[in-house]
Amino acid sequence: MKLFSASATFYKSILPWLFPPAYLIHVTEEYLGGGALNTAASANLKGVNLTASQFVIINGLAFLLLILGIFLSRIFKFPDWLLVCLGTILLINGITHSVSTVVKTEYSPGLITGILIFMPLGVLTLIGLKARMSTRRYLVAVMVGIATHGVITLLALRGDRLFRL
Repeated sequence: MKLFSASATFYKSILPWLFPPAYLIHVTEEYLGGGALNTAASANLKGVNLTASQFVIINGLAFLLLILGIFLSRIFKFPDWLLVCLGTILLINGITHSVSTVVKTEYSPGLITGILIFMPLGVLTLIGLKARMSTRRYLVAVMVGIATHGVITLLALRGDRLFRL
């Protein structure tokens, strides 16, 4: 596949630029599926411990960090590493939404895009970039992705505390 061939450069690849729209689509589903349009301004969205405005602020900052990360990875030459981290985060997030839906027997906001966008993009990225990196570098990127998803989960569950400072 040309997307992952040794001759494909980061600058010519479309892969990094699939992550920002995927993120925006997913966050929109979480926002709308979490009841943002149907809840009071001070009420928490379904599935997170954040109000709608807090959710938008945190995810707006995360989106800017995603774009910044893509540009910095180009400048400092670590695009594959960043993409493995991002692919890991997306795959775990999609799995988490799926498991949550099954365990709670109710819709988890983000489930649809988690299954249709995040999981395939995560798997495609992880499989496609494995051969381009040393095993050690690849595994470190996966571990950082896992840790980052842990931080994201903490923000979703306890992020409201950031706004009380």
